[in-house]
Amino acid sequence: VEQKQQQFVMAAIPPPVSLTGGHLPDRPQSLHEPSSSEWAKMSPMNQRLFQLRMKSNAARMKNHEQLVEEDKRNHEGPNAERSRVIKETQEQKEKEKLEMKDQGLDPEKEDMLKSTMNEAQWIDQKKRKKNKKAGDESIDLAHFDAYKKRVKQIPQSTEDYVAKKEASTELDFYRSADHLAWGQSPDIPKANIDRMAKELEDTMERRKNFSRRRTHYEDQYVDYVNERNKNFNKKLDRAFGAHTAEIKESIERGTAV
Repeated sequence: VEQKQQQFVMAAIPPPVSLTGGHLPDRPQSLHEPSSSEWAKMSPMNQRLFQLRMKSNAARMKNHEQLVEEDKRNHEGPNAERSRVIKETQEQKEKEKLEMKDQGLDPEKEDMLKSTMNEAQWIDQKKRKKNKKAGDESIDLAHFDAYKKRVKQIPQSTEDYVAKKEASTELDFYRSADHLAWGQSPDIPKANIDRMAKELEDTMERRKNFSRRRTHYEDQYVDYVNERNKNFNKKLDRAFGAHTAEIKESIERGTAV
């Protein structure tokens, strides 16, 4: 009788799942729980064995669910959820625009009426950044922005301004395009020349250390502790990622041998 009970317990357990041929295994089947009369006929050892088998099968089912989710992430990419939200938002906006056009309204004007000043500035900056490489106009704007930043760094003094104004005539101080002394400039102090040279040296030093900041995706898997470790992990993944993908997935699932 005890041997039959043990065979009943063993027959109810499905074989362990394994990845063969790159295909996902079938979902483990739920165990057949014995009735109260069958449970009473089982020995304490078999009852304990059956409980352990139940826990083992529950772990297999949970492991299979994680395996399916991991396979889905690998096929869709790390930014699938973010892309889905962006796509739904764009579809909703297109739908609202079509409804406004059917009502005879201008979608752009309606958006401008609903947006705040901060939102309008953010949209304008985003458009300017997007059209930086569009043509000469955007290049001129970028040069002008750089010029304004450089002008802010120039030390200004009211005393120097007044002294230069008193030392020159009004026509020389407020020169126009029709001034006869076009192309000529007064003596420049050595301190100004040294400041200009220092600015050029600082600009060259900044260009050496410049590095464009990469976009950060919040839903991306985090396997680093700081920015330096993140870059190092990227280099490792480029070199060995294709060869260690299966080992990494087994460790994350907890099924590594």
